[in-house]
Amino acid sequence: MQKFANVIATRALAVWFALLAIGILLGLSAHPAAAEDAYPNRPIRMIVPFPPGGPTDVMGRLISQTLSEQLGQQVYVDNRPGAGSTLAGKIAANADPDGYTLLLGSAATLAIGPTLYRDAEYDPKRFVPVAMVAEVPYVMVASPKAPVANFAELIAYAKAHPGKLNFGVPNGAPPHMLAA
Repeated sequence: MQKFANVIATRALAVWFALLAIGILLGLSAHPAAAEDAYPNRPIRMIVPFPPGGPTDVMGRLISQTLSEQLGQQVYVDNRPGAGSTLAGKIAANADPDGYTLLLGSAATLAIGPTLYRDAEYDPKRFVPVAMVAEVPYVMVASPKAPVANFAELIAYAKAHPGKLNFGVPNGAPPHMLAA
């Protein structure tokens, strides 16, 4: 339990530093010449490519709350799930490049989705990275009744019993690629 708490604390600290970096970058890019030109002078949209309530959504809401406080302007979450997160990628890619649309991208949005879906209709290379906000470890679990106790045994069992195993993951997302 202590190791889990340490991982959470480390992740929270990483998110805090990333948000600080975003705040500094946004502050440096503001034009103080005129009040109406100061950035930001209207709400900022953060597109989250996954449904409300999941881990990416929660992270997006925490980031948007902190950015809202630091910038003095509302940063709101716009959940756009679907097509392995490429729907959100397309919306973000087609937004005006004015700093008022952010994408909480992931490997699914920036690599897997555009590779799996030829009709993603956006080039992830067009995005400009602002900050690394999290790293996500993946864990594979099995029923205690499964005839395997570790990953090597799972691979051996799958090879010896083709078509007998199944898995449940979001289609096109990183867990799908890992499980496959």
